[in-house]
Amino acid sequence: MALALAAIAPGCVFPNDLIVGVSAPKQASGMTVFVIGDKGLFHSLSSDAAEYVVYYGDKIAYPPGGKGGTISMHGRSGELFLPYDYFVLGNGEYDVVVRFAGIEQRSRVHVEKWVQYVYLHPFDKGSNVEVQVALESSAGGHPEDRILASGELILNIKYRGLDGTQSQNVAQISVTTRNDQTATTVEIARSQLNAGPGYYSFEPLFHNQEARDNLQVGPDPTMANYQPPFNWIYLGP
Repeated sequence: MALALAAIAPGCVFPNDLIVGVSAPKQASGMTVFVIGDKGLFHSLSSDAAEYVVYYGDKIAYPPGGKGGTISMHGRSGELFLPYDYFVLGNGEYDVVVRFAGIEQRSRVHVEKWVQYVYLHPFDKGSNVEVQVALESSAGGHPEDRILASGELILNIKYRGLDGTQSQNVAQISVTTRNDQTATTVEIARSQLNAGPGYYSFEPLFHNQEARDNLQVGPDPTMANYQPPFNWIYLGP
């Protein structure tokens, strides 16, 4: 787990130092902020809570208006867990600014949690069609970059005809995604794909915290709705 620490010169720990660390793993559901203070700082404490603001570029991401965010301090340290859906505005660099006992320190962390597009690929298994569906981060392309949250996935199936020019609704399947999986596998019996031989397309709609505003996210660049890309499959007689 990567830990982004506020930069301090090696070996130079002075009284009143405040160290801020941030951990934002893609597989987790949120970011953790760690605060550690030098002993000298805690000899004159007037508060048992630190204040914090999360920035995305020059925009305040959380808390709203930059007011009211606190981290409870216990002895020399404090820790805060902040769910991604509280503050994430997009993939990229976030600055966490912490103020405590008149001292301000910041730490920067890269968050690549928010979904950029959908990964989907159907496989003909004979008696059924196996459709693998996932949400991908901006890195994309590798299994470890696929991300899911618990929620609902609706898979719309359309028959496209022998030449790919038709658009006939065939079925709609609803399954539950899980946050401990990198992809959801949907098994569809060939008997459900009963419009005849030809192309079938599969169009996913996610409803979970990682699909922005719980709406359809952008498709994988290899997906399309007008010609046979990777989200289409040809099924013979």
